Amino acid sequence: MFNILALETSTDACSVALSKSGAVTSRYEIAPREHARRLSLMLDDLLSSNGITIGEIDLIAYGMGPGSFTGLRIGASAAQALAFALKVPVFGGCTLECQALNALQSGIVEPSDYVLSVIDAKIKKVYWSLILFKDDHPVTVFGPEATTIVEFPWDQLLASIKDGALQVVGDAADLLVQDKPILTNVTINFFNQARPHARSLLNGAVSAHDSDQLQDARDVNPLYLDGTSSFKKMGSAEGV
Repeated sequence: MFNILALETSTDACSVALSKSGAVTSRYEIAPREHARRLSLMLDDLLSSNGITIGEIDLIAYGMGPGSFTGLRIGASAAQALAFALKVPVFGGCTLECQALNALQSGIVEPSDYVLSVIDAKIKKVYWSLILFKDDHPVTVFGPEATTIVEFPWDQLLASIKDGALQVVGDAADLLVQDKPILTNVTINFFNQARPHARSLLNGAVSAHDSDQLQDARDVNPLYLDGTSSFKKMGSAEGV
């Protein structure tokens, strides 16, 4: 077994997780605008409490987006810097899938549920994906997309759901509940407390490792859905 370190900073939640020979531990805080400071402190605490040094990490996972512009850059920069220093590969996981999986692991949703994972993109827009689970792994049906609240495609999404409930999870759930469809055969539930969690990146990192789909450090790049300028990657012609 190998050791995986995961970082997730795409929303107001900041988290780190460690899989040490398959045993998972993590640190998680709601820390708006404090990610840069809290991330290194949480990482030091996690490693020391597990009796492991940063040099023993074999793989870095990070939440690649979509999400907060600043948060994504903090997580991507940290993942890239560590991967370069340690000469280890990287896994970038979709934050909307990560959030849906955390909702499943936390007992908020069930494996058979349709999950609409949503993150507040600000300026009355949301990042979203419709997600199902296959063998407890998130599979994106629609998305990821960035859409204004007033243009949210409720009809399209509900038409794809044959039965059961739609679970809306994430910090934009309260925004969408105000504009939810009045008449529908599908029960819609809203859970604003769900967030992406670094521990929910670990299974994807293992799968990527096993299928030889990991990234090199120089290929780290956040997923932006709003036309934001591209990430300045270390080791590229553009510089740091």
